[in-house]
Amino acid sequence: GGTIAIISKEWKHAVVSAKTDSSGLSILTRIKFKVASDIPGTRATFFTTIGAYIPPQAGSDSGPYTINTRLRQYLATSTHSPTITPSQWAQLVIQKWVLRAQAQEQFVILVGDLNGTLELGASNSIRDWVASLNMEAPLTDLLLPQKTYYTFYRNLDGISRIDHILYSPMPSNIKLAEFGT
Repeated sequence: GGTIAIISKEWKHAVVSAKTDSSGLSILTRIKFKVASDIPGTRATFFTTIGAYIPPQAGSDSGPYTINTRLRQYLATSTHSPTITPSQWAQLVIQKWVLRAQAQEQFVILVGDLNGTLELGASNSIRDWVASLNMEAPLTDLLLPQKTYYTFYRNLDGISRIDHILYSPMPSNIKLAEFGT
């Protein structure tokens, strides 16, 4: 398990802080950036990126070294509720990070394997959770109505859309483009 962030030399100066989750497994990573404005009298813009791996529900064959098992062990020895699942815990941590950043008027980008889908009626739907975070899903909202796509394949067959790029409403001075902002 674990996530990684590679920051180019052009962005290194903009890093304000970085944090990983408290489990020691680094399934969640948060990096806060500050971008100075070139316009006199205009404030700098802060934004936060979160890289996430939300573990799926454990199967009956979960071994002793799986992320689910290791997270369950961590949760059992921490101050968290004994009934919380690893995926619920990861969602709660992400929710805390996202809502805190948004309260500080930061733009937030959440990327990763969220092990859930945004399609209506799916058994592993994360649609309500994403809505509670006030996040948008450009791949699902814009691309899916135009063309079927998959982010997870078994052999050569696309089977699901569990990897996501989500973002909060952007400040008026930021526009996303294919090759930058």
